[in-house]
Amino acid sequence: MSRAETGMVLRQALASAERIGVGRGYPREVRGRAIAYVERRRREGANDEEIGRELGIRAMTFRRWVGIRATAFEAVAVVEESRPASFVVHGPRGMRIEALAVSQLVDLWARLS
Repeated sequence: MSRAETGMVLRQALASAERIGVGRGYPREVRGRAIAYVERRRREGANDEEIGRELGIRAMTFRRWVGIRATAFEAVAVVEESRPASFVVHGPRGMRIEALAVSQLVDLWARLS
């Protein structure tokens, strides 16, 4: 069975599953098949939103099942720059003037006033 056929069969199983209980959870068997599908599609390079559309469920739902949070963000290091402060001026219609020193900003302000 092709990936598209597998996804469609699983989508139909998720849509027609009898959901009972407080959170109206999906049956364990259907969740297990969905988790295997999600893991395979991730290995193939699909993102969670694409997989969610294929399955007809929100990505957040199967992320809880898999136990993995969204990985859209990565840790970054914040470092202090040693160069002098510069300014950016935003003008009408998208005009943008970047990297102005304080003296240049004062001069521009005086000319425009």
